[in-house]
Amino acid sequence: MGGEVGIIKKKIPEFWSRIDGIFKHTDTDEKELVRIGVELKGIREKLTNSPQEEISNLERRLAEEEDRRNEYHRDQGAARRRIKTLNEELVEMEAQISKLEALNQKQETARNRMELAKNVVSIIKQIRENMDVQWRHTIEEHIQEIYRSISVTPYIPRLRSDYGIQLTEETSETPTDVAFSQGEALVLSF
Repeated sequence: MGGEVGIIKKKIPEFWSRIDGIFKHTDTDEKELVRIGVELKGIREKLTNSPQEEISNLERRLAEEEDRRNEYHRDQGAARRRIKTLNEELVEMEAQISKLEALNQKQETARNRMELAKNVVSIIKQIRENMDVQWRHTIEEHIQEIYRSISVTPYIPRLRSDYGIQLTEETSETPTDVAFSQGEALVLSF
């Protein structure tokens, strides 16, 4: 859409330049026709007094010139109608440009809002993850503290991803999971 708007805006000065050229050309042609009409009138008066020229021939030429002048006026009227049509089209194009620019602005605002919403969602997810890590750590420490106060075994309770409890033995290099005894299960259920 932005490309169409740019193309239309670039055509506007060319349009007005063409209109100005038509008016200048029209004025020049009109002045020339007036000059020719005056000249023909003068010639007609001279020839009327001159027996050497045939007046009917001159009147025919005068009629041709008047026909050309009438044709010129018809052309000028057609040019004015065309200018009026082009002006109406220009007004319509300017309205379209305004609509497209407003639409572009709305789309840009919508894109900015979507980007902002995505950022907020991302931040909220990160906060949730951080809180989950902190919450899990706090719960696990609390469970370990309670378990140490109740049980004398060397096992350490750890939270699984589903917040269930798993006993691990860390006496070797790698921690290994340990099955619950009845007593340990009872202690961990508290």
